[in-house]
Amino acid sequence: MDEEIMTGEIEKIEEQPDELEMLRARNAELEKEIADRKGLSMRLEKEISEFSEMFPDVPLTEIPDEIWDEVKRGLPLSASYARHERKRQIAQRKADEANKNAMEKSSGSVSGTTDHYFTADQVRKMTASEVKKNYSHIINSMKHWN
Repeated sequence: MDEEIMTGEIEKIEEQPDELEMLRARNAELEKEIADRKGLSMRLEKEISEFSEMFPDVPLTEIPDEIWDEVKRGLPLSASYARHERKRQIAQRKADEANKNAMEKSSGSVSGTTDHYFTADQVRKMTASEVKKNYSHIINSMKHWN
């Protein structure tokens, strides 16, 4: 009977190195994950600081999710935001040109006034200076929004 107990104890001791190796491997994985997260955190802190210097008037809360998705994929925050803003400006310029062309082709309004109306989406995409420039048109436009 003592021999059976000894054999069981020996088997338990022999199993421990495998378990110990598994724990060491898992510990190494967790340490790497922690290091990766620290690196990402440091990168984001640096990019947010750089972004705040380049775009001081833009709160981080107003950055669209698509930009944060690009940042997660490795694109710098400032570069992603600048790219996004450039696309927005090009789209706004095209919309303005289309509106201008439509107004030029139009025979004019029946009442003789030349009110210009903006959609809510167009106003949302305007910069502060564009809103200031078009303020009276925006106020008139808001009367037509549902």
